[in-house]
Amino acid sequence: QLDDGMALLMRAAAALQAAGAPLLLVGITNGIASLQTEREEFEQAIPAYERAREIFERHGHMRGVSNCMAGLGTNLALMGRAEQGRTLLESALKLREHMDDQYGIMACQVNLATACRLAGHGEQAVEWARSAIAHSRKIGSRIGELYGGTELGRALVEAGAHDEASQVLESTLRAASSYPVVVAECQDGLGDLAHAKGDLPNACQGWHGAAAAFRLAGQPRLASSVEAKLALAGRPEPDL
Repeated sequence: QLDDGMALLMRAAAALQAAGAPLLLVGITNGIASLQTEREEFEQAIPAYERAREIFERHGHMRGVSNCMAGLGTNLALMGRAEQGRTLLESALKLREHMDDQYGIMACQVNLATACRLAGHGEQAVEWARSAIAHSRKIGSRIGELYGGTELGRALVEAGAHDEASQVLESTLRAASSYPVVVAECQDGLGDLAHAKGDLPNACQGWHGAAAAFRLAGQPRLASSVEAKLALAGRPEPDL
């Protein structure tokens, strides 16, 4: 489905370029970058976001600018440039607050929690995740609440708040059956939690479930990162 979507967007981009419709073209370019992020093509997505942002800025299209900044920030964080990604996400959040973009605010809060966690700022990650959950409940976004719960649980694991982390991750996992990426993130977080508590068998059980769920969700990079933890633990294959 992602490949079909990319083919449609590329055809639309070619048609709009031929027709000389710059804002429509840049909207399609932004869509291509978003889809490249979904496909974990982070390095390819960055120049597309940067081109789209430049044109949106030239035409004073602030919503488009904020979307490009948020996409760039998320990609950079996932590529290991978490501090740079965090700065862009904070700027995108300010724009979205100015525009009163409630769903955009929620998405930035979730991604800021991720960026802070990846940058090693555990307390700030917890704060952003709690903000994302509260905002998601305010606007009635179930998916935002689930992603916020995932990030909160993972940040709490790293902060050493094991009891609350277990509660948050377990409750989010139970509610997320229709969202395979959330399921995988929760299983990975529960694996990390068990490992932090010295329970290697349950850690590996969680990681094996997470790796399978990430692959099912079309997230091979995340699956590989979990499999690397299993290899280090000496349990690359699930117990029979």
